Amino acid sequence: MSKKIPPWGKIALKYYGVKEFPGLDNNNPVIVKFIKLATKGKTLPDETSWCPAFAVACVLGAGIKPVYGIVAKGWKGWGRKLEKPVDFCLVILDSPNPNAESWQGHICFWLSPELAKRLMAELGLPELVYNTEHYFIGFGGNQNNGIGFALFSYSLVEDYLWPIEYINFTDMTLSIRERVKEYVTVKMDTLPTPAGSITPNQVLVDIENNKTQLNLYKFWYSIVGWLKGAGWLAVGVLQFIPSAATKAAGKGIGIILQEVDTSSKSKLTEFIEKLIELIQIIINKIKGVKA
Repeated sequence: MSKKIPPWGKIALKYYGVKEFPGLDNNNPVIVKFIKLATKGKTLPDETSWCPAFAVACVLGAGIKPVYGIVAKGWKGWGRKLEKPVDFCLVILDSPNPNAESWQGHICFWLSPELAKRLMAELGLPELVYNTEHYFIGFGGNQNNGIGFALFSYSLVEDYLWPIEYINFTDMTLSIRERVKEYVTVKMDTLPTPAGSITPNQVLVDIENNKTQLNLYKFWYSIVGWLKGAGWLAVGVLQFIPSAATKAAGKGIGIILQEVDTSSKSKLTEFIEKLIELIQIIINKIKGVKA
């Protein structure tokens, strides 16, 4: 399974193939469990419109706060509204039934044609040929009385939604993720808004507009990590060399690593300068040159 599939998408795919049981008094316990979760305790039959309940189970399973209830359009206003869909974003759809009430609709996960084709092939399903400009494949619950793939018209789409808690920096190291969290915290306090506060959605918009800066952070912390790792390795190696100069050098590098905060460019520069200065002292000692 692709790393690009978000956590709630991976959860959703695990339930592929779950179907409603035939008969009004015969209910699939898995679907009943979804409904009970979404309604905070109500036991309802699998004939209930349970597409929102499946969305609740997937999103909540990923550690993200959902919209409870079994009304698809109740999700409107949740998370971050997207201008363009991305794989496994939530899609709110209007009902294709012209006689439906305004609150009635459907909710599922949007799939790009490429991902839909690959996933369906992996599951042994025949390729679905369709007009990708007018239609998309959604993965969700209560689709053909089960959990799976279905074709929908773009004309029915009301909103594309993405959880505000999830930023896809899965390729970042832990230290970089911490830096991103710090960046978000700072923005929450400093970004100007008419109300004098900042919403999570605005933070994500700001992050979106500063991807270059965040990529530099990623590159930056990679360099810092390598330098610090090399520094501590040097400390260990130098301590095993039977020489007062090398032991002193190792101790000096260790002190630098502990004292210098390498979380900024100026500090990293200071770190490198001190390291070069120490190396020069070692060379001079070896050559017998007085400082």
